[in-house]
Amino acid sequence: MLRNIRVLALFMGVGVLAGLGRAEDETFFHMQWVHPDNEMAYYIVDDGEGRWLPSAQGVSMFALGFEHGYTTPGEKARRYRTLSLSGHDSGWIEAPVTVTGTVTRAGNPLKADYRLSPDGTPAGSGEDFYLPLRDAYDKAWIEAGLDRHYALDRVELTADAEGRFPRDFDLEITVDGGEHWNVVPKARFLHFPNPGDATVVVRLNGVVADGVRLVTFHRDPEADGSYALALGAMRVIGDREFRFAADGLTEREQACWNNLWLIFGEAANEIHDYHNPVWPTDRPYSGGMLAIFSSEWALWNAMKMAWIDSKWMPDWIDTIRRYPITDRGYIYLTPTEDRHLGHSRHYAGTAIYVSAVSHYYLMTRDRASLEEKSGVDGLSILEKADRGMGLFLDELGGRSGLVTIDDPELQGLPESRSANYWDGWPFGYQSAYLNAHVYDALIRYADLLEALGGEGRRAKMMRTAAARMKRRFNQTFWNEAKGRYIGWIDARGERIDYGFTFLNLKAVDFGLAPPERAGRIMAWINGDREIADDTSIGRDIYHWNIAPRSTTLSAESTGDKRFKLFHGQAVELGDFNHASWEINAQNGGMILFTSYYDLHARLRVLGFDNAMERMRAILNEAARTELRWMPITPFGVGTPVGAVREFPESGLVPFFFIDGVMGIRPIPEGLSIHPRFPESWGEVTVRDFHFAGRTFDITASHKIAERTIEPCGGQGLCVRVPAGVESRLSNPASRP
Repeated sequence: MLRNIRVLALFMGVGVLAGLGRAEDETFFHMQWVHPDNEMAYYIVDDGEGRWLPSAQGVSMFALGFEHGYTTPGEKARRYRTLSLSGHDSGWIEAPVTVTGTVTRAGNPLKADYRLSPDGTPAGSGEDFYLPLRDAYDKAWIEAGLDRHYALDRVELTADAEGRFPRDFDLEITVDGGEHWNVVPKARFLHFPNPGDATVVVRLNGVVADGVRLVTFHRDPEADGSYALALGAMRVIGDREFRFAADGLTEREQACWNNLWLIFGEAANEIHDYHNPVWPTDRPYSGGMLAIFSSEWALWNAMKMAWIDSKWMPDWIDTIRRYPITDRGYIYLTPTEDRHLGHSRHYAGTAIYVSAVSHYYLMTRDRASLEEKSGVDGLSILEKADRGMGLFLDELGGRSGLVTIDDPELQGLPESRSANYWDGWPFGYQSAYLNAHVYDALIRYADLLEALGGEGRRAKMMRTAAARMKRRFNQTFWNEAKGRYIGWIDARGERIDYGFTFLNLKAVDFGLAPPERAGRIMAWINGDREIADDTSIGRDIYHWNIAPRSTTLSAESTGDKRFKLFHGQAVELGDFNHASWEINAQNGGMILFTSYYDLHARLRVLGFDNAMERMRAILNEAARTELRWMPITPFGVGTPVGAVREFPESGLVPFFFIDGVMGIRPIPEGLSIHPRFPESWGEVTVRDFHFAGRTFDITASHKIAERTIEPCGGQGLCVRVPAGVESRLSNPASRP
């Protein structure tokens, strides 16, 4: 069985294993098992205190960094083993540890109503389960129904008195009393060894549910040839401490909102090929991701990682420090590529890099990381951001208020290449998308300069340039007849407009659209104002329900064949293929993160209740499917929808709780908190919010008269602020 399989135990320091970025200590160590076929496999750690802790699956050749705190000090006979999906078992590998520091286990055992499938037979107090089954493949489960929703820390399982334990099983959760069940991806196990007297602890990382069940789908026969589901105990551990809590939401809605963040924000319970959340996983395990370390994703990375103080943030900072920059100021998309997937230069990436650096600093006040010189070119992140702004202001005409791309490959023509994230469209020459992001970068960079101190004159210059760009943007890109912004003007002077919802929503959110124009845009996207020539009008714009279509005019309708894909083959529009209307996410399909800008645009123009009506539509679908959408087309690829896998930006949708509902944003002076919700919402809380090296639980309510700050739990601070007005936490150079 183990022939040609190599097992490696790696106990190495920082930087030896790419992407792990943490030194070994008594709570953290590395494991790696190399299989010649690179099978998917999971690890089990025996912590030496009677607990088995299984990991999520990942490709066997990649190392796993495993973290576990101990409840008692001393010498621990820690060990681990690895099991592949085809049944290869490494056997136990010794990894002893001496423990000096200890932790307190989170959560409490929850009272549950235990039932057995398929008819819901009551099963007592959570111990000594036995269910006779017809055959080896008879699906069966043990369900633990909870009296309300809880944030689940873990499920603990033991073998029964006769030593029986499920061989193949997974854990599923429900948020609606059992109407819909969804698998927790990391809690899927095949060929699980019998734990004997040990307790199997499956970590759930705070997933919110009102029920959890253990599901088996294959089992070995009993001694007499019969089949049964047998288990000693099933204990569900959790508490009522939701990361996002709001009296104005139902418990189901709170559960869905929290779980969307766990899936698409932190990706804590997902399966990742490389055992890290910055790399996607292919079917059938495609799920949420934390980040993609490309400059086009840089701002979204900063937004998602800074407030949770992600352990992956130092790796990201080190990566963007190594991005090369040209003499003109164009910043590469990765440390090795100046082109997106080797195809085209994305000038928007440079503007987004600047925005990301600004957000990172304002959230962390980590000046040292931004001033550290790169070992590649000797430049710091701050120097690259400054030169990046110079690209737009000095090289591409930005001081006039309008950036024009002079790259001959990016002229916005049918034969031109793409120039931004939306890589099926040749946004180029005078691009509304690029100009919008340069405007955003100018505003954010001005904030950064003010926060750094001593840069007031330059900050004022950036704000002046931004005001000029706003004027020129509206003069250049507004389509009065259709009441929306066009995508770009090509080098021949043709104005290109396919009803780019994503662009118009960003323009509203960024503050580029004056109130009257913002109102017309939202009336169009909301379906209240129809544009006769468009392919999609009215309610059909939300054909996908959880986000608007990316475009409302089909790429095929004009005959100029500007929309094209470059991945692997040329696409001729007019044929029915994976670039066709509703078959491709960029041509009548949708990408989930657009809803983040939709929600903010609604909040700005149509008000809080309207934004929440849209969010509730998303949460209702999340209760059924968790938005794990990757539909199959006639061409066998999931191109109509962008949500899972290489779309970590989907995490912006639940992030709306932070900067939309709670109105939290970093400013030069510190942290601004301006909750927008109505009085009927009662109290709203976000927990474990990291800002400038401190951790806060922030609660807002209309019943709170003034801001208060006091210690609460460990090193954290509890902040209570009035809703409807702005409160501030001061610059962290002094205590708030």
